[in-house]
Amino acid sequence: MIELTKAQKKAARILIDRALQRECERFLVDVKRLVNTPLQEDSPHKRYLELYKKIDSFDHQIGKTYDGLGGSRYFITVAGLYCRDVLTEEEIGLMGDELKAKIIEMKDWW
Repeated sequence: MIELTKAQKKAARILIDRALQRECERFLVDVKRLVNTPLQEDSPHKRYLELYKKIDSFDHQIGKTYDGLGGSRYFITVAGLYCRDVLTEEEIGLMGDELKAKIIEMKDWW
């Protein structure tokens, strides 16, 4: 387990909030595309079910990532967000060079 300094925890909170906003924005863009696509052969009910599944899946992912998030999970959360390409290499630099290197190493390993 990696123990973060107060400054690193503050940086992690900033990154986690930025990632949440980014994930929500990407999701809404995706939903807008789905809703605005002409139905053609899809029935309205089929489109509704697709939307429902997308919302349910996203809700599960967001809850798993962000709900009940405490300081002890900040490092692994930031690393996971970087590995999923929600955060950039430049952004994780806020955590400091040493932690940035560890996070990049984790992504290379995964």
